[in-house]
Amino acid sequence: MGSPWPPRSSDPAGLLAAYTAVLGWPLLAGGAEVTAGLALRLLDRDPGTVISTSCAAAGVDAVTVPAGAVGRVARALEGHPVFQHGAEPVPILLGPDGLTLLVRQGSAPALDGVRVAAGADLLPLPPTGGVSWDTPPWQPLRRSPAVLPDGAVLRPFLADAVSQGSAGRGP
Repeated sequence: MGSPWPPRSSDPAGLLAAYTAVLGWPLLAGGAEVTAGLALRLLDRDPGTVISTSCAAAGVDAVTVPAGAVGRVARALEGHPVFQHGAEPVPILLGPDGLTLLVRQGSAPALDGVRVAAGADLLPLPPTGGVSWDTPPWQPLRRSPAVLPDGAVLRPFLADAVSQGSAGRGP
């Protein structure tokens, strides 16, 4: 892998290589599995190409918070004691639908106001247009996957952040 570590969002080849070589995630384009090299060529030909992986293959559940609650969730994450004192940061993907937190497979909390993708559901990945990492799913100082939290840890502050958003809505 010739790209510098960690990959930057401006380095599609580095991102694609990290998904396959470091995380072991298969890449999909148009429903077909592709190599990192082919994905890069497809993106060069058509920047609108969506590169994704399945939640099952990535070993994650993806919890998406709607755009209106993103600020509250971000503040709650920063101040939550579980994520202080050297705890692993939660991988966060930013996209057109809101903020997506990656948690250990099979552990996502079922809550009103959030959407959970799991199993065969697809997770769009940067460098797909409109999708970027706030916090990537790898260790920034070494070439290894991030440790994913159990989704139960997120439940209390997600419930608060999402309910605050719905409580503020009027008729």
